[in-house]
Amino acid sequence: MLEGHILIAEDEENILRVLSLLLRRRGYTVSTARDGSQALEVIVDARKSDRPVDLLLTDVQMEGMTGFELVVELDKMELLLPVLFMTGFAREQAAVKTEGRFVRFIEKPFKAERLIELVSTALKH
Repeated sequence: MLEGHILIAEDEENILRVLSLLLRRRGYTVSTARDGSQALEVIVDARKSDRPVDLLLTDVQMEGMTGFELVVELDKMELLLPVLFMTGFAREQAAVKTEGRFVRFIEKPFKAERLIELVSTALKH
């Protein structure tokens, strides 16, 4: 099994299911959340366990708390885990502060190989 606990925050059920399956098949431990608030809960709970989240893979636009707002909350808690933002809009890439954190964007739609490459790179940081 590969090292790495990945949290996927995505409000579209089909995308969430496909990404989860892809990453699990590659040997990663995967948790899922349907929005930013739920993702924050998963991250906090996982910190209390023996399997903290190593990487956040999040959609930018979600109902409720967005991916950007989620990262702001993580910053307030001084949790600098790496983040991969999934976006359908290239212009969103300029809207996030990245000091002290590994941040990359992957534009939808994307190929599985590109996602796996970015995940591997992010987990090395």
